[in-house]
Amino acid sequence: MLNNNESNKRKRNKISCLLIIISGTFLSISCLSLAEEMMPYSKFKEIDIDNWKSIRTGTLEAQVSDYELKDQNIMAQRALERNEKFKNKIMSDSNLSSGQKESIIQEIERRYREIDIPRISHASDTKVISKFYTFDLIEGKSRIKEIHSDANAFGKGIAEQIILTSRDGNQLYYFNKIEKAALYQIPTYVFSFQSSILYLGVISPERLEKLPENVLTRQDKINGQDVVVYELGDDVNYPGYKFIIYADPSLGYRYVLLEGLSEGKIARKIVAKNYKIFDGVPFPTYYEDTRYEKDGTVRKQEIIKVSEAHFNCPVEPDTFSIMLTPDTEVTVHLDGKMAMFKPSADKQSQKSLEEIVSQAKNLPLRQIRTTTSSCPPISEPNNP
Repeated sequence: MLNNNESNKRKRNKISCLLIIISGTFLSISCLSLAEEMMPYSKFKEIDIDNWKSIRTGTLEAQVSDYELKDQNIMAQRALERNEKFKNKIMSDSNLSSGQKESIIQEIERRYREIDIPRISHASDTKVISKFYTFDLIEGKSRIKEIHSDANAFGKGIAEQIILTSRDGNQLYYFNKIEKAALYQIPTYVFSFQSSILYLGVISPERLEKLPENVLTRQDKINGQDVVVYELGDDVNYPGYKFIIYADPSLGYRYVLLEGLSEGKIARKIVAKNYKIFDGVPFPTYYEDTRYEKDGTVRKQEIIKVSEAHFNCPVEPDTFSIMLTPDTEVTVHLDGKMAMFKPSADKQSQKSLEEIVSQAKNLPLRQIRTTTSSCPPISEPNNP
């Protein structure tokens, strides 16, 4: 459940969006007339890119279910090796006192015991997460709140986290229940990965440029709805590969189905359906992305069920900040170095990601020790 402040923000955004709710109507009408002549692929690409560029801000509420077939024995061995390697680095660090080493080793072992081992034991289970997304693509900022169905997703009794990300490569993971946070430097493309959730039903311009250019266009029906089908293949540069787009003219040529075939066998299938109009933007409320092994076994599947969405609405600046108490401790991983500090040591205060990064960079050098730290795993983008 959202707290009162978050709920009020979304209500205010809804009111603001009423002024622009008609914005997508004319596009849908024009696309319907173009469908009569079966839209050529070159024109489809132009419309798809326009659909992508039309989004400037967005908020989403969704339930995300993830399943991935994994070898638990291999995962356990790799996790143990990483754990031992990191502990050896700590023990050999001459800049740390014996007390500091003992404290860090205890934290490493706690995380391994309470987070890594449970995560591995449930590696092939379906994970269900309630996610609340807010993006300002103009400013290059995002806020994602996650509430996991696993009550111990991040340790004993910890199932909730907030992630603040900036386009310039800073990311903060905040766990309010234990008043701890972790600040990382990440590849700048992670922000694009995250924001791809705003474009379900639209193919990214980068992906379009990489698709084969040989196109067979035909008409078909899916669930009784007319669609234009683009079969893309290139036996010279992409032997055995075929990518098929099923685009719905009534939805501004957003896709309702994508298929990727390898040697005639389905390798990936994306279903986008139950579209609704949110602030003039057609958007699927059900999205299913399935990847298959060569024998047809499901290797990985993501299902997104969207309950609410808003696009191109004003975003309040304090959305991208968090309330920190004097006890909130931030572990910093910047420039290959690590430190720990309390950004609001004097009193409770609202802090943006930029403010926390600025404080971290101004830490006295004696508080920073060189080490090797790995960033949290980067999820693949939702958009193909």
